[in-house]
Amino acid sequence: MSVQERSNKVRSLNLCFNCLGHHLIKNCLKLNRKCRVCNANHNSLLCKTSVPRPISEPHQNRNLPSPQSSSGVIYDPSPTTVINPQTATCLYNEVGEKSILLSTAKVKVQSATGGWLVMNAILDSGSQKCLCSLEASNFLGLEKYSMNSTIVGLNGACISVRKRISAEISNGSSFKRKLNFLIVPKITGCVPTQPLDLTKIKLPQNITYADAKFNIPKPIDILLGGEIFYELLKSKQIKLHDSSIILQDSVFGYIVTGSIQNEPSNYYFCNFIQDQVDRNLTKFWDLEAIGIKAESSCDSDDQAMQHFKSSVRFNSGRYEVGFPWMGHTQELNDNFSVAEKRTVKSLTRRFIRDPTLYIQYSEILKEYESQGIIERVLETEKPIDRAVFYLPHQAVFRQESLTTKMRIVFDASSHEDGQPSLNDCKWSGENLNPNIFHLIISFRLNTIAITADIERAFLQISLRDEDRDAVRFLFPDIRSNQTDPYKFQVYRFKRVMFGVNVSPFLLSATIKHHIENYREQYPAATEMLDTCLYVDDVISGADDISQALKVSKDAETIMKNASMKLRKWNSNDQTLMRTWEKEGLETHPRHPDDSSKIPSSKVLGIPWDIVHDYFTIDVKGLLQLDTLKCLLQELWLRKLSWDDELPPDIHAVWSQWWLELPFLSELKIPRKILDSSGDSSEVQIHTFSDASQKAYGAAAFLRVKHKDRVSVDLVTSKSRVAPLKRLSLPRLELMGALLAARLAKEVKKILDQKCSTRAFFWTDSQVTLHWIKGPSHRWKPFVANRVREIQSSPILTRGSTVPARTTQQIYLLEESA
Repeated sequence: MSVQERSNKVRSLNLCFNCLGHHLIKNCLKLNRKCRVCNANHNSLLCKTSVPRPISEPHQNRNLPSPQSSSGVIYDPSPTTVINPQTATCLYNEVGEKSILLSTAKVKVQSATGGWLVMNAILDSGSQKCLCSLEASNFLGLEKYSMNSTIVGLNGACISVRKRISAEISNGSSFKRKLNFLIVPKITGCVPTQPLDLTKIKLPQNITYADAKFNIPKPIDILLGGEIFYELLKSKQIKLHDSSIILQDSVFGYIVTGSIQNEPSNYYFCNFIQDQVDRNLTKFWDLEAIGIKAESSCDSDDQAMQHFKSSVRFNSGRYEVGFPWMGHTQELNDNFSVAEKRTVKSLTRRFIRDPTLYIQYSEILKEYESQGIIERVLETEKPIDRAVFYLPHQAVFRQESLTTKMRIVFDASSHEDGQPSLNDCKWSGENLNPNIFHLIISFRLNTIAITADIERAFLQISLRDEDRDAVRFLFPDIRSNQTDPYKFQVYRFKRVMFGVNVSPFLLSATIKHHIENYREQYPAATEMLDTCLYVDDVISGADDISQALKVSKDAETIMKNASMKLRKWNSNDQTLMRTWEKEGLETHPRHPDDSSKIPSSKVLGIPWDIVHDYFTIDVKGLLQLDTLKCLLQELWLRKLSWDDELPPDIHAVWSQWWLELPFLSELKIPRKILDSSGDSSEVQIHTFSDASQKAYGAAAFLRVKHKDRVSVDLVTSKSRVAPLKRLSLPRLELMGALLAARLAKEVKKILDQKCSTRAFFWTDSQVTLHWIKGPSHRWKPFVANRVREIQSSPILTRGSTVPARTTQQIYLLEESA
């Protein structure tokens, strides 16, 4: 009987889903007993989680499946089928049309309750230790022992291990062995990476296989390393004729190894461990990741997009969407204990100390409830046919905000120990927002700048009823019952909320879906909403007031039809601001007309003075400055921990940097770099590159020749810390030149939408210029690869080089006319 059939039978007999007794689950006295597989509140026999499976699997299932059942296998794309390339040791590669089979087996592992669970194991003689995934260790429920060790993988990548378990493995009969397993977040991706076709292979039918379904992708629970590997093998082997497959006998049955012909693939899979902290720090000085390379194309099979297209609907004046779940929603535990601790108990203590905070919190929730954003949950019985999840939350204050001083922030990444979070169980969706680099530069190319935002954008989209219990939250009710300070009220969201990983995707997808209905009626406004809307912020511009007024009013109409309100309209043109107010558009809140309080705003986090129309630098956000990145790199190289005192030399550099930092706020960067009135006769992009032993970078300037003057403005710049592997100065100069070529390519792409431009490239390195002028095949690979990319740039013509007539001997590469 299948799991679904069992569930239907239990429901028809009105039995308890937890203990199968003759009562409802709400009256069950054994709720402390959890499912042995997923730790949820239901009987293990009713669990829909497929890994690991109980030991009661019939013995005949270990026989080889028929070729008909293995060909063209369709399997559930649950979270366990997602390949994570940053996992454990080098295990698998797949090139061309041939797949290398890894040694997999079904192994019985004894759990804390004394029962045996069948787990997916991979046998790896190249590993010195046995490993167990965190998820599998939680299923086993065995005691975890503290330790401090490091696993070193491919290319010296390391991961710290803090826990281990001791577990007994068995083949179900004669073989048993107790082993120590190091606990790692994940061992590898699914093995194999795709279903393998066995129709052309004649596998023996009269033997027992260690893994009868070796051809079907599955997650790996444990890794059996070198300490046990050869003890598991037996002497007998079977070599199949007309194939590269070898069947190796083992204590678990025959292991299928060798290679197999498969569908053509350009995929190469090589797993390795890397510590998360090291990986994040390495981003500071990654050799090539500069943020202006071509972005990867969207996945046409994106699960979130497919789900959105099939489920979105317009209902009662607003759009309604659902969550794109990865797998069965019942795999999600309710997170109640964490929410109760972090929200009810913690907030209650804060509210008692600060009654004003309780009043502010309550007023926001009352407003949400009156507007239909949230609703009270009155049922005491937990639903069994849908996901239930309780979200912790807290107050966040922004005193600089002119509209909303306090916000309630919900944590959808919260989870109980060993359990997935709400965010772990949903596809996050592709990024549908425009390139922020392009958006900022485009914003600087208009005479009149326009900004606005959508009021409570996420909360204007309805969430379908079956997903609302997955966004429940608790709120302390300290006034209704003084004798029970930890009494609470349960709420749930009826709208899409900020804080869930898929929410930005759902917002962008909904808006793009909506504006397609207005392409013909409002072409300019729909184009602005499609290309100049970043999450909920409009960042755009126009050439004159009439154009700006029309596009803003049309955009307001379009969004109003989706129950979304565009507000905080802002511009550098005061006439346009007054016109908006007369037309009924809600403009950005202003300070009183006081010279000491100049109206200011922010554009994607960049402070913008709208009166004088220039950007300033927010020193609080300058964590990407080269000096600081160089310091972090030096600390990392010296292997200093976070709590170690700074060495004197680094402390001196840090102190000097900290003293100079406030002066950066005095810099004023003009927003407008191109006059769209049309009086410019020639527009040029000049990009300079330079390097030192510590860093390299490039800066792009716009030179505009007007009728009576010439203007030069900084467009953008990019810098990188020199890589850890020491490079010669000429090679770093070449890296700077490559950075300049990439930077200018992106800048020119944006500017050419407004006017025709020519690009010029400047370097003070004669060696770099010599490399670029010569054929790339003459140089060693490091130089050749970078020279080839520079020479292949569509905005650069090799051979059009001229020396600049300056006293500082700077060399110039010029774009062809």
